[in-house]
Amino acid sequence: MDFSKHFLPGDIKHATNEFECAKDLLKLSICYIEKGDIEIARNRVYDALRSIEELLKMNREKLKEDELRRFIEANGIKVVRMMLYGK
Repeated sequence: MDFSKHFLPGDIKHATNEFECAKDLLKLSICYIEKGDIEIARNRVYDALRSIEELLKMNREKLKEDELRRFIEANGIKVVRMMLYGK
């Protein structure tokens, strides 16, 4: 995954940790399933989902910032005029 494409610069370290955590937890859940420890496997999947939700939250922030940046680039002069003159 290209982390700089999906996450804000300040979130990349956190996103990398959550990504690795989710992958490890999913692999671990498979091990528990193979051993027959179904409930523990389910719990590890839920833990992985929490990491994925955190990734999704950080990704949404990046998307919002990218959208704002595109808007400002397309309407920069209007935004500055509105800020300065209220028009």
